[in-house]
Amino acid sequence: MIFWNGVRAYMSTHRRESSSTTEVSSRFWVAASSFWSTTLMVGPSPLEGPHWAQLTVLDCDGAVANEISMTFPRAEVGMIEVEPLMQGCKVQSGIVHGQALLSSPLGSSQLCRYITNEEGGFSGAPLVIDQNWPGFLPITMGEQRSNLVALCNYENHPAEIIVRLISGKRSPESVVVVPALGSRLVSVAEEFHELSEEAGEGLAYLRIRGRSEGKIGVQLIENVDGVSARSIVRCIS
Repeated sequence: MIFWNGVRAYMSTHRRESSSTTEVSSRFWVAASSFWSTTLMVGPSPLEGPHWAQLTVLDCDGAVANEISMTFPRAEVGMIEVEPLMQGCKVQSGIVHGQALLSSPLGSSQLCRYITNEEGGFSGAPLVIDQNWPGFLPITMGEQRSNLVALCNYENHPAEIIVRLISGKRSPESVVVVPALGSRLVSVAEEFHELSEEAGEGLAYLRIRGRSEGKIGVQLIENVDGVSARSIVRCIS
């Protein structure tokens, strides 16, 4: 988890590769609700020129919800609150969520901040997987922990994604279908209810891979309750 006092140092090294010679592009999973908010952050480029950002927000079914262009003071980190841009988006698993396609000048950096209740966490763009490069993510099981996996389809066709929970000698799996350019939110406790109850406290793993061709973004969000009467959010990508 990266706190506010580490943002500038982190962003200065967290560069994105882009096929363009003039801009940097990333995709982020974003969410908005009464208990959840997302802020996108754009660090200034060391190159001369305006400090700008272009953003397209897609809802969980892949429909374009909003498109905006913004400029920021030259030496400041640009902040984009996503919730106002997601009005009218569909709800899935009780949360309004989707993808954000963010572009900014070459040499700039991009970061996402998730906030729930009184705590928040910072994350880069989701881990990218496909048929040949699965994701393998550690999670901690327990009564005070909830693990959510956001699956983002980067392709123009539906994607079938296999999510497998590995705990001890058991490894049940579930197939999640994500619409073209859409996203789906999976609760580990609900998707694997029986094993989650049996496992109790302890370390487990998620193995996630695409069954169909194409790139998939994976974002793991862990919420820890009961720490100093507050909750802590950890984001892994």
